[in-house]
Amino acid sequence: MPVVELVIKPDGRTWAGRAADHFRALMDGPRDRAEEARRFRRQLGLPADRPVIMSGHQAGVWHAGILAKWLAAVRTAAACGGEAAWVVVDQDTEDFTLLRVPVRDAEPAATDHAPAEAPARAAAIALAPEELGRALRSDRPAGVLPSFTPHQPRPPEGTRWALAQLGPRLDSIAAALAGHVMAPGGARPATAAEQLAQAVRELIGQAHPGLPAPRLVYPTRLHATDLFSVLTERMAAEARACVSAYNDAVRAHGAHGLGTLLMPAARQAGGGKIELPLWRLDPNPPALGGRRRVYATEDGGGLPAPGQVVPRALCLTGLLRLAACDMFIHGLGGGATPEAGGSGGTGGSGEAPARRGQAEPDQHGLEPGGDGYDRATEAWIWRWLGRGLAPAVLATATVTLPLSSRAPLRRADLWHAQWKAHAAAHSPGLLGEQGAERQKRALAAMASDRSRPADQRRAIYERMHELIGAVRRARRDKLDEYTGRAAELRQRLGAQGVAHDRAWPFALHSPEDLDELSRRIAEALGAPGDA
Repeated sequence: MPVVELVIKPDGRTWAGRAADHFRALMDGPRDRAEEARRFRRQLGLPADRPVIMSGHQAGVWHAGILAKWLAAVRTAAACGGEAAWVVVDQDTEDFTLLRVPVRDAEPAATDHAPAEAPARAAAIALAPEELGRALRSDRPAGVLPSFTPHQPRPPEGTRWALAQLGPRLDSIAAALAGHVMAPGGARPATAAEQLAQAVRELIGQAHPGLPAPRLVYPTRLHATDLFSVLTERMAAEARACVSAYNDAVRAHGAHGLGTLLMPAARQAGGGKIELPLWRLDPNPPALGGRRRVYATEDGGGLPAPGQVVPRALCLTGLLRLAACDMFIHGLGGGATPEAGGSGGTGGSGEAPARRGQAEPDQHGLEPGGDGYDRATEAWIWRWLGRGLAPAVLATATVTLPLSSRAPLRRADLWHAQWKAHAAAHSPGLLGEQGAERQKRALAAMASDRSRPADQRRAIYERMHELIGAVRRARRDKLDEYTGRAAELRQRLGAQGVAHDRAWPFALHSPEDLDELSRRIAEALGAPGDA
């Protein structure tokens, strides 16, 4: 079954209620916090009169595990009378220019032991011009790169698409990208991030007609909001307290390569440099490069111009969960290790400031000690600002392509075949020559008898190898069969990994499989299937 696994944690039937509870607690709580959230949401183009269910990912044509977050956000929003929002992480430099697709050799070598169908393998095809890839590798994010004319998908030389239907589906991806070179309204060229986000939204709409599309949020535009300005100014003014809390949280909950920020061990005369969880986008990136780290001085200076500052990962989700949404749906990266059915706290924004030694609130309903990076976000915001965040939940899925009809192969099967191919060259019994096997063992025992003179043992040893050599020549067909079998299984095992791969672009899956994914998500959330 192509939809191999769906993970919704905690119990999806609680999600809509938890989001609605958070919205009510926030809007009925302290007036300044409620007004802060309303203003922030309006400035982001989000509604302020109903719950907002948020998720997101980097710009690109991502796999079905990410699509599961999108679908879960839309269905949860519908269930609680809210709105879904999708964060296009456009300050990131993840390479979107290559598309990973399954291919097969165009003309597989025909041998007695090769499978009838050439095995599938992964290949990368160019989706966008190479200069964009170079720019991303130079730390220029998708949110400042221009839109592009997509390349027409073609399999690498000497290969063909692993499935015939992949050609039209890849053409659909290219067509969707080609249709969004201009920003909505046609007033200006789109950024690459906008183009990718609009194309993905179109592709999802084709697969799920009638399903509402989330509103899109771009972090490179957060500088225009009041809350981001207030928080960045506070970061600079309280740089040591902010970064100390950040580093403590990362050390306590760090995962996925999270690093601490640079901070001198003690205050320095003249104002030492303290690294903030922000990026500076150069105003002239072709000349100066891309993102730069942001440093504040001990006296509160050092912030770049507001339009040049964007949040880094933890800062982004912390800001959004602080005031922009009432539930945030993570995948395997941001979400902590879940326990089934936990409920968690509301994560409301009206908590009293944290006190030294006070425990951090559980805002997931997830298992303590989980390795999701947003655990560190929660701990940082709580330690620095004394405020909780909107609840976080987890959604992901594994969907495969029908690349192989063979029964699953165990690695132990390959190991046994390789052992047999090697051992048969020295064991006549494995070639069906039991008499020769008994002779070999008798000669081996005699050659090992140290009571015999050395020259006699050497002669016996040579006789044994002459016997083995004669059997090899007589049973070359059997040896070749074993060697070929081991090679076939090695090839099949490699192809099997590709057959169970979950990371193909979602648009390569069949409409039936995407419908099945949507239906199973709706069931897990207790939501109507046609929401």
